[in-house]
Amino acid sequence: MLVAPLRHAPPRPAEWFAWGLEPVRATYDHFGLPVERHGQDLWLAGRKIAGSGAATIGRCAVFASSFLLHFPAERFARCIASPFLPGEEPACNGFRDWLLTGLRQAMTDWASHQMPPAADALRHAFRAAVEQIMGWRLADSAPSAKEIAARTAALAELAEPWAPGGKRLVAGGVKLNAETFLYERRVGQSVELSLVRGGAVIRRFCRAA
Repeated sequence: MLVAPLRHAPPRPAEWFAWGLEPVRATYDHFGLPVERHGQDLWLAGRKIAGSGAATIGRCAVFASSFLLHFPAERFARCIASPFLPGEEPACNGFRDWLLTGLRQAMTDWASHQMPPAADALRHAFRAAVEQIMGWRLADSAPSAKEIAARTAALAELAEPWAPGGKRLVAGGVKLNAETFLYERRVGQSVELSLVRGGAVIRRFCRAA
């Protein structure tokens, strides 16, 4: 995560993704992984290996991403709810199987290409990339008592039970990466599963609801 005064970030928030992802890309390159930026993501060998997000908080630009060392696709798939409303999901769990297949086609991780580096080596390489690319000089620090209290309060709020509901970002489906989507829809008395990549349906199946 990068947190910087707005004057040190590009003037347009749309430019923050190229700005914030460049040290991440350079770190992957340092270890011999030729990742490429696709919009707000980094891809390796045709699959997404990192996403990112950005926001303005107070007078600071906040940019977040991560190094995906291991991606537990099976566990991730179990955490994603079917697009059907609670109580309406068919007994057949085809959606979960298709989701797992789609995730394996759309996502990758560091361990799938080489042994991930030790935490200290990764931290050192990323820090060097930030200093070189951003022109900053980084110094070690620790959170203040006020910051620790704010963090504790935020973690407690996140730990509260989450009530499912609300509008999905992808109606009737799940976004797997910038080009790949899995949809589950009712068509009459049937359920249609479709895996879409680059706007084209690459797999489709209908079953009785």
